[in-house]
Formats: sequence, C-alpha cells, structure tokens
Amino acid sequence: MKVKPTIIGICGGSCSGKTYLTEKIEHHFLPSKVSTISQDNYYKDLSGLSIEIREKNNFDHPNSIESLLLFKDLQKLKNGESIESPIYDFENHDRSKFKNIINPKELIVVEGIFVFYFKNIRKLLDISIFIDTPSKIRYERRLERDTKNRGRTKNSIEKQYFSMVKPMHSKFIEPYKKFSNFVISHNQKSKLSFNSLFKEIENLKKGK
Repeated sequence: MKVKPTIIGICGGSCSGKTYLTEKIEHHFLPSKVSTISQDNYYKDLSGLSIEIREKNNFDHPNSIESLLLFKDLQKLKNGESIESPIYDFENHDRSKFKNIINPKELIVVEGIFVFYFKNIRKLLDISIFIDTPSKIRYERRLERDTKNRGRTKNSIEKQYFSMVKPMHSKFIEPYKKFSNFVISHNQKSKLSFNSLFKEIENLKKGK
C-alpha cells in the first residue's frame, strides 16, 4: 500500500531561515525520504519583457508567483506523481530552459514567502511552520546573499528591501503567521524545539 506523503509548509520573510530549516528536516529524516519544492522557482517568466522592466517588477508581491502551477505540482506530488519543476534565473529574471525533476517521497517540503498566503496551497499542508526572524537580520542576510549569488549591487538591494520587501512583508507575510501550527523564532525561544518538531512530523507520518 502506497503511503500518502506528508506535506510540510515552511513560511517566513525573505532570508528568515527557511532553507536552513529545510536542510535540518532533510538531515533528520534522510534526503531519500524528503522531496523539496521551492516557491522561488515559480516566479512568473518575464522573458518577454526588457531587462529594465524586469528589474522593476515587484518580486515581493504575491502576483509575482505563478501560484496555480505551484498548486498543481504540489497536488501531483501528494498524489504520488513526479513533476518537472521550473528553475528560475534570478540574474536575468526569467526561467531557465532546464527543469528540475522532483519525485514524491514520504515527506514533501514546500518553502517560500507566500506559502501561507495562497489559500489553495495552504489547504494542502499537513504541517505549517513559520520562521519569525527580525527585519534587521533578514536584511543583512539578503545583502550578503544577493551580492554573492545573484549579481546585485548593495544600492539596488537596499532600495528594493526598504521600498518593496519590508512593506510587502508587513502586508502579505506577517499577517499569515496565524495559519501556522508552529512558530520558530530567531533567538531559539520557539514554541517547539527542532526535536519536538521532528517528533510531531514523525507522529503525523505514522498516523497516515
């Protein structure tokens, strides 16, 4: 009998630590049992626009995400089907010609800043985790990440963060923390320790 996958949603602001927690889950339950799907790869393809217009796009608004495709791919994984996830190119603001084959496993982790915002995606989640990290820390992490990995300048990152990232976080991310089962804070004074969270996930798996 095929085991129904457990879907774990990890939400939080930009650079809050979503990838870190995802890696913790993979390490604890083993990569062979965990599939990961990143909301970041579902940014809408802007290849039909000039690079100048692409760079002005508000990537911190829910409208920047092709949410229906993400929802359909999650449904397929939950039903035991493999998917071809898009791969997003952050330097050029378009999708790569390559795809990422993701196979269904016991645990499916979907992480992203709007995972709780979209109601249809939220309903697919068995466990919802929100990572609560202060804005100052998230800004410093984003500055380091985008200069090193995404070919951005400090000036452009700063301008985008305070004109788009921060206000969009207040409007479209922070209010949806109320839909989480667990909140993990940056200073480790969380409602649940990682071990307790892993135990809860294990119990949910057994219940299926």
